[in-house]
Amino acid sequence: MEQNQIREWMREGIEAARNNNKIIARDFFRRVLELDPNNELAWMWMAQAADSTSERQQALERVLEINPNNERALQALRRIQSDTRYAPPAQESSTVSPSSSSQAPRKPVEIERDWLRPVDRQNMPRELWAKNRRQNNNLLLYLLGAVALALIGFGGLLLFNYLEENNGDNNTETTTTPFLSVADIDATNTIIALTPTSTPLPPTSTPRPTTIYALTPTATGLPPTLAPTLTNTPRPTVTNTPGPSDPNAFSIIYAANSAPGEPSRLYRANGDGSNPQFIELTIDGVPIPERSSADDERRIEIYDPALSPAGEFVAFTMEIDGVQEIFVAPDTGGEVFQVTLTNASETRGVAWHPDGETLAYYSNADGDFDIYTVLYTRSDPINLTQNNADDRYPSWSPDGKYLAIASDRYSTGNLEVFVINYAGEVVPPDEFGRTPFSGECQLTDASGDSYSPAWSPDGKHIAFITTREQDADLYIMNADGSNERNLSVGDNNVDWQERNPSWSPDGNWIMVSSNRLPTVGEIGVNSTYKLWLTTPRGDLWQQITSGESNEIEGDWFAILPEFRPDVSGFVYVCAS
Repeated sequence: MEQNQIREWMREGIEAARNNNKIIARDFFRRVLELDPNNELAWMWMAQAADSTSERQQALERVLEINPNNERALQALRRIQSDTRYAPPAQESSTVSPSSSSQAPRKPVEIERDWLRPVDRQNMPRELWAKNRRQNNNLLLYLLGAVALALIGFGGLLLFNYLEENNGDNNTETTTTPFLSVADIDATNTIIALTPTSTPLPPTSTPRPTTIYALTPTATGLPPTLAPTLTNTPRPTVTNTPGPSDPNAFSIIYAANSAPGEPSRLYRANGDGSNPQFIELTIDGVPIPERSSADDERRIEIYDPALSPAGEFVAFTMEIDGVQEIFVAPDTGGEVFQVTLTNASETRGVAWHPDGETLAYYSNADGDFDIYTVLYTRSDPINLTQNNADDRYPSWSPDGKYLAIASDRYSTGNLEVFVINYAGEVVPPDEFGRTPFSGECQLTDASGDSYSPAWSPDGKHIAFITTREQDADLYIMNADGSNERNLSVGDNNVDWQERNPSWSPDGNWIMVSSNRLPTVGEIGVNSTYKLWLTTPRGDLWQQITSGESNEIEGDWFAILPEFRPDVSGFVYVCAS
């Protein structure tokens, strides 16, 4: 019984760590280590989920106490100890020789800032202006919060006085309207609307247990704040005519398990989630079964499906007995072809270049996470980020000249979204161990992590996930990093987690995996992750899968190629 509990906690912790939920991951690994203090794998993952370099180093040292021959722990520890960002400051000396000064590690220069004078960012180290920017943002938030509280108190006082003055004159019994009430409109669909929408909601092709949140967008395109009075409106009857705004103009491919405890497999369905079909893959002619059995010699999991631009192939991560590699197979199923030979514990996030031949992915094959490219016909991989930073989640620009990634290169342990120039060749690191890409652009700078960027088909926007508001929310911004907007409406900062955003080919829908509940603002989480659709305005949320299965990631097929935007004139410009 105890071993079963350890296995379950390890599975939950690893899944949380892979989705960058480090706090949750560490909690599961601590539970494992309380029962089994010498669990080498738990300590390795504890190092992966560590919140600071010192915690990571302690966990790695514990691994080596248990197993001095653990090569991955040795490599990771060497990288930490050799990283100039973590090196202790040099001892001051009255006399410094030229040879010793040339070998001393460089330290960021501390600049005293005159708060009444504009910041000269060109002459300020990147680490310092990024830190100051974050501190300034926090100060502004505190001031705005104080003003908001003062206004709320003043408004409450006026309301109280008004009610006191009218209490004697008003003999009518007062009824209180609840903040949110949900009625079952029919047996298959529920709409929660702030106000009736002006256009009919995209229909589904078959009656299914589907939940839709409909909100009226503001003039600026931002999701409105929730009003205290809500009304329930029945769903309008519409004709299912496929078009650019109908998700059924496309189909989806996604990774899911058929039931709790079963391994993850590939499935195909209509754009609204209906008619799911298992995609059977084979290894050396032997089918990979949809469900596991006691006779299985090895555990196989499949994650992160990504369709080639022409839609004839699907690339994905296949994990066999704890080792993850990139594979490619026909989109309809059949024999798999192994692309990478990393022998790494994590090789994920595969993305197709618009040329239909090059794949980008991230892996911890050399001890930390780096971005790699490789031809899907299996060539030698190219490490694009040979540094000591954590680089993950590549997403190609529509013209294939840039990659949006998540990296902690300027804020250790805190992932931010960057756009980097794709040169197709290795660029040597600088003196701080960072790879100086030409045209590098930092798009986000906030508390928490910002990761999983997804470039829109027209190249104008980037969707991403961020934990800056405690839970993992879906955000969207202009591709230059301006105009960030939160699309995860109605969660009231409860633990609703969004994951793995993916754009429809026409750019009208964003698909995510989420554990949100059907009712806006409801406390609690779904026991499994389901696929949801939302618009780039966040004014509509629609659940498209149901049941006991756990849908993890997805991508889109384009049935009608004319829906893809013309990006022949795409030019990328960085706002900062």
